[in-house]
Amino acid sequence: MMRSKRWIAVLLITALILLQGAITSVNAQGGTQGALTKGQPVSAQVAAGQVLRFDYVLTATSQVSIQSVSDTAIVTLSVVRDGSVVAAEANPTSQFTIILNAVLSAGSYVVEVSTVNNTAGVIILIVQNETPVTITPLVAGAPVNSMVNPATTLALYSFTGLAEPAYLYIDSALPDRGINAQLLNTTSGQKIGEITSALLGARFRIPTGTDAYQVEIQHSGSGDVEPFTLCLAPVSASNCEGGGSADNSIPTLQPFATVGGNTATPENAPCTVTPTNGSVNIRQSASTGSIIYGVLRANDVAAVTGISPDGAFYNILYNSINGWVAVSVVTSSGNCANVPQVSPPPVIAPSPTPTFTPQPSPTPSGPCLITIISPTNVYTIPTAIVDNLFDQIQGGGQLIPTGRLADNSWWKTNYNGSWIQTSTFGGSASVSGNCNNLPIVSP
Repeated sequence: MMRSKRWIAVLLITALILLQGAITSVNAQGGTQGALTKGQPVSAQVAAGQVLRFDYVLTATSQVSIQSVSDTAIVTLSVVRDGSVVAAEANPTSQFTIILNAVLSAGSYVVEVSTVNNTAGVIILIVQNETPVTITPLVAGAPVNSMVNPATTLALYSFTGLAEPAYLYIDSALPDRGINAQLLNTTSGQKIGEITSALLGARFRIPTGTDAYQVEIQHSGSGDVEPFTLCLAPVSASNCEGGGSADNSIPTLQPFATVGGNTATPENAPCTVTPTNGSVNIRQSASTGSIIYGVLRANDVAAVTGISPDGAFYNILYNSINGWVAVSVVTSSGNCANVPQVSPPPVIAPSPTPTFTPQPSPTPSGPCLITIISPTNVYTIPTAIVDNLFDQIQGGGQLIPTGRLADNSWWKTNYNGSWIQTSTFGGSASVSGNCNNLPIVSP
């Protein structure tokens, strides 16, 4: 039965692909089995233990997605340049459909498809996406301060070897975690260095020569802005602005400034904000009358994506929330003078406090009751994302719980079946009465 379902899935995928262009069948008999072109799938028979190879050429550095689909063959994908693997998808969970995502520089490659677990069958291979990316040249002795965030997850930089050995410094501007980065030799196609967010920084020694290099900075997926500093400096320089003696000392990197106890960016970096005094509300629109989407915590940094036409509110991205904060309650850093104007959405005002008729004057032994102390969000299902937001209950509102999740993280209420997080209890909401016998319910 499961095999039939997989064949149906493959047939559906094949039908969709055929709408983009005819599948090209290839003969898997040594050498390469043909060329891959974006949007033009190929199919091939692969035997157990066999490796199929396909030529692939990129005309510009791009983010690339390559997909393999099969009903019976479990495969891995690798991208090889000049004999070295530059990207791979190992398929550790043995899926019949896998996708390899990678940033590849312009040049000629070979895409290798290898079977695992003694499987075989027909595969369909397609380059789904080629998105060109901008590469910023690094200048020796000139530090670069920039950032990645959930909206802009990739930053690319290039440089060539110098007339003498050089150091490449990659440093996080956060005090408690680093960034994901890798160093590629684009002349040879080799990945020659890599760091993860577990390190705050690293120094690579670059040999003399004319080889070309590329630095890839990737957002870690934390949900926050991740600022960083790059510096390419000759070994003989004592800092990143040239000069000095050949003492191999660490260059002065012109680090990010500190604002309100948290790391911020210099004036030529993207605009960010941090609360001036304590946490501030993130609202649905550029108005204090709109509902609250979330909170920008004290000392945290948010990326600014726009400003309202009247200049009173910033549009920000923070922890996957795209909302608005008043300019008057935050401190800005970086190049905020050129932030684009963004028209805010229509204001969604909080609904009037719902009125219920709970039992009068509940006591610890009386009916279970939730009293809202300050604005608190309730949701259509027990998942706290904006798409599930049902309403925002104002201070003084009261809700009667009708059930709870097994782990007690959410309670269901009599307000149109909406859900409230128990983490709000003792903060923006309080509980009274006997709530010990709430039934366990499912969303």
